[in-house]
Amino acid sequence: MDNDLKHLLFSRLFDRKDGTPKPLFRFQSELAKEIVDVSEEYENAESIRPYLNQVLKYDGNKGKPISDSLQSAIIKAAKNRIEKSSENYQNFEQEFEVAYQNQSNTEIRNFASDEKEFKILEHWQELSNRTVVFNREPIEVKFLESDKNVQLDAEKLIAIVVNNLLKNYKLSNSEAALKLEELFDLIKKRERNELVLVSTNRNEQFFYRYYVSTFNTVRRLYEGLFKYLAIVLLGTREITQEDFNAIFSMLELFNGSQEYLNIENFENNYETAFLKIYKTQGYLLSIPVAYYENTTGIIDDRDKSINHEMLFSLIIEKNKVLSVSMIENEDLEYWKEQVYYPLYWSNNSTFEVDEMSLDKIKSHIQRTIKKDINE
Repeated sequence: MDNDLKHLLFSRLFDRKDGTPKPLFRFQSELAKEIVDVSEEYENAESIRPYLNQVLKYDGNKGKPISDSLQSAIIKAAKNRIEKSSENYQNFEQEFEVAYQNQSNTEIRNFASDEKEFKILEHWQELSNRTVVFNREPIEVKFLESDKNVQLDAEKLIAIVVNNLLKNYKLSNSEAALKLEELFDLIKKRERNELVLVSTNRNEQFFYRYYVSTFNTVRRLYEGLFKYLAIVLLGTREITQEDFNAIFSMLELFNGSQEYLNIENFENNYETAFLKIYKTQGYLLSIPVAYYENTTGIIDDRDKSINHEMLFSLIIEKNKVLSVSMIENEDLEYWKEQVYYPLYWSNNSTFEVDEMSLDKIKSHIQRTIKKDINE
């Protein structure tokens, strides 16, 4: 096909900076190296080359989408080789978009979810004991955006996250489910040792793990959670320093702080860090995915079987509609073997992973969040 991405990047003649008309790149490996040279998000050419091979070689898999961040990096790499005074340089973004659509129009429809798949996703979001998100910009981050529809979607998801995290705790003198307002009041009064864990069995606890690519996304994710808690707990009243400190302490509790926990009678092998955010390499996040585990199993309405885990790809289309695909069976096992197990469980992983606990970025949030809340 002479008007798709492969033709645009590897066959079509452009006025190059050296004055000679020739194709932009010879091989996918050359493109990968140029992306690393011009992009801050991608640091290792060998990490992204295999994916470029799949989507850009002549017998490659056209059904695989290219993330917005990788598209931007390819455009930047290509324009870095084109003479700036040429018409091709000015129009390259539009030509890239047309070429990408020509390559992927038919196949991209396969990734569009129907209503049934979206309902299945929502079911897993609410009921999973373990949620692991690989996304350069998780939907929860979008709670900080001004678009009310996008903000509402993010708010619904954050509400589920907070509700599930609360299921890990109860008041020491009560068997009832812990309420958010009760936790807020307890922390404001600084009543330590008043919380206990509902269970120390990790299979029965509720965990959230986020893998993102930049420090800024980590900061915005924590800020989104903070802002949600402030709105729910304070309504429209102005936040005080006492409120501010208490909400931070709530997030620190989710992050693993034991300040308000009564753990005297617990065995040594227990977990209290139910919310963790990690910064990792961008190529792992090229296609956003969310992995869910449920200890007791969730009934699959399609065939009434019981599933204990599910993986979803999550792609936001240009019209801001979330497109969902379910990844199961051999594809799920392959992903777990190559990505999930090395990242989540292995101490010898070759992936670069940096846990971003709240204490690492608390000062950055404090400088901006109070003003944002009170506006």
